[in-house]
Amino acid sequence: MPASSSSPSSLRPPDEHEAGGDPEAARCWGRVLALSLDSDQQMFVDQLRELYRRSQPLSDRAGFVPGGSMVFLGANVRIAGDGGGYYHQWRLTGGLDIGWREGIGRGSSHVSIERQLEVKITGAGAILVGVAEHPGVPGGAHTWFQSERHAATGNLLQSIGHGWSFVDHKRHGNQQVGAFGYSPYSEKRPEPNNPLVVQDAPPPNQCLAIVG
Repeated sequence: MPASSSSPSSLRPPDEHEAGGDPEAARCWGRVLALSLDSDQQMFVDQLRELYRRSQPLSDRAGFVPGGSMVFLGANVRIAGDGGGYYHQWRLTGGLDIGWREGIGRGSSHVSIERQLEVKITGAGAILVGVAEHPGVPGGAHTWFQSERHAATGNLLQSIGHGWSFVDHKRHGNQQVGAFGYSPYSEKRPEPNNPLVVQDAPPPNQCLAIVG
C-alpha cells in the first residue's frame, strides 16, 4: 500500500534526545522526518516513539537512551499488562500495510500466541508484532514489537533482504537488526534476555490521545 505524502510537522515534536541530546537519537529522528507517511502511519510511528521512550531494559539499564526514534534500531519492546491490546488495535487499523508472518520463508523465530504480523513502512522496513508472556515481564500475555530492516512479507527483494538480515545479525554479535541500525535489546534466551519493557503504557486508545 503506497503511503501518501504528508508534512513531517504532523509528527509529534522530538523529545530531548531526538532534538540533539543524543547523537544516535537525533540521527534516527532525522530519518523519521524523511519518511513519507500518511495519517495512520504517522499515528503508528508516534505510538512506537511514545512506547519506546517509556521503556526500560529488563535486566541491564546501563547506557540506555529513551529517544523515541531509536525504536527503529530494532529493540524487542514488550508492553507489560496490555493483554495484547496494542496488537489488536494495530491489526484493526485499516490504513496500515499489514502482512502475516507465516508459511515457508515467512515464519518467525519469536514466540507469539497470536499470528505474528508485520506493519510495513516505506523507507523503514517493517514492525514485527506479536503477543506472548515473557519471564520477568508482569501481567501475563502482552504485545511485543520490534523494527526489522526488511519485511519478510514484502516483495522478492525485501524477502531476500530479510534473509540477509539474519547474516547481519550474526556478524554484529547477535544484535537485533532494525531499519536504522542495531540494538542489543533482545528477548532471546538463555542469553541475552534483556528486552525493553514498558511498565506504564497507557491503554491503546489513551495513547492515541497522547500522540494525536
